[in-house]
Amino acid sequence: SMGKTKYINPCYCLKLRRASNEITNFYDRILAESGVTISQYSILLNLSHAERGSISELAELSDRDRSTIARNIKPLLRAGLIFDDKDPCARDSRLKLTEKGQSVLYEASILWNKAQKEVNTALGEDGIKTLERLLETLEKL
Repeated sequence: SMGKTKYINPCYCLKLRRASNEITNFYDRILAESGVTISQYSILLNLSHAERGSISELAELSDRDRSTIARNIKPLLRAGLIFDDKDPCARDSRLKLTEKGQSVLYEASILWNKAQKEVNTALGEDGIKTLERLLETLEKL
């Protein structure tokens, strides 16, 4: 008869996804008072460094696909944090931060630093180094 299978190894993928969701929620909670999520903060930050401000450029800068970026910029446009300065004849967007967007980015960056410090404290210096090394290895799979 088939006995119950003992799962000795937990699924790394599921564990990483769970950890990823938890850390995302952690950053989102800390950033909440600025009114943006970690994904939106990342877009505002990348946009502040962008040259063209196109969706393609943002996708490249953040290593995400264009549809994810397009979906994430909609609430930022609605909230008046960014605007599209594109030429009516041009095909590509020219996204830029508004003044409100710049002040939200500033406020969010202070909160982001607070989140980073808390993660640093939780993991310790060696833990952070190990985490970075492991993540780098996983990204190369």
